[in-house]
Amino acid sequence: MLTFDPRTTPTTGQWQIHDNNPQPAASHDGTEPAADSAVSVTLSAAGMSQATQQSNNKDIEDSGLPPTLQQTLKIIRQLKKQLADKMAELQALASDKNLTAQQRQARMAALQTAINAINAAMIIATASLAKSMKELNLSPEQVIKVGALAAQ
Repeated sequence: MLTFDPRTTPTTGQWQIHDNNPQPAASHDGTEPAADSAVSVTLSAAGMSQATQQSNNKDIEDSGLPPTLQQTLKIIRQLKKQLADKMAELQALASDKNLTAQQRQARMAALQTAINAINAAMIIATASLAKSMKELNLSPEQVIKVGALAAQ
């Protein structure tokens, strides 16, 4: 059985493989049981994000759009997720009663700076998408498809 616990730490999740067989696993030479049959793998937040993105971008990859547009759409989608994550952090921080007013203010300022940077990157990516669409002379159907994918 394979289980995942994203609550192990804020930046990592815990994957574990459990052997449901009550008999000890045999060693490679078959003479004695292995010492431990559980395997634990820890992924960084970036690794988990990339694994999730690959499955979340299937619709973009299957769209038939030119590769440059696909890449820009993936970037926009990633930026939207980062923005949503930062906004959620900001909301959680606002209600955190364990911080002093000064600590809360400092963390809020840092989060706001990160949000501003993500917004700036989103503006650049959106402008790049529009420029690429204009240069590629897309059909009306492709333009609608790009719009629908960018809205998600």
